Amino acid sequence: MLFRNYQITWTLYLNAWKVKYNLNHILLSIFESIRENFADELTQVDGIGDEAFIATPGIHILKGDYYIVIGVGNSSDEDNRAILKTSGIRAVENLELLINK
Repeated sequence: MLFRNYQITWTLYLNAWKVKYNLNHILLSIFESIRENFADELTQVDGIGDEAFIATPGIHILKGDYYIVIGVGNSSDEDNRAILKTSGIRAVENLELLINK
């Protein structure tokens, strides 16, 4: 039997907190720093959020003012990459449902 550990980390803040503490630039800065530090080994992913890439520890997604990271074991494994892409699509769809209420 095969077991997989799925870890989803959502960095979501209420709009009031984002405005009060000016967190938008911090989230964008984290996303950009990771993208720059893993530039030689990351894989760009089209069609998920505004921008997405796979690098340690998983898939990094920027959607509007939100930064989503989903990890699922070894992100170099092709099966895990497929899981990351599918999970990324679902996470963005759920985020859109949440913020468009």
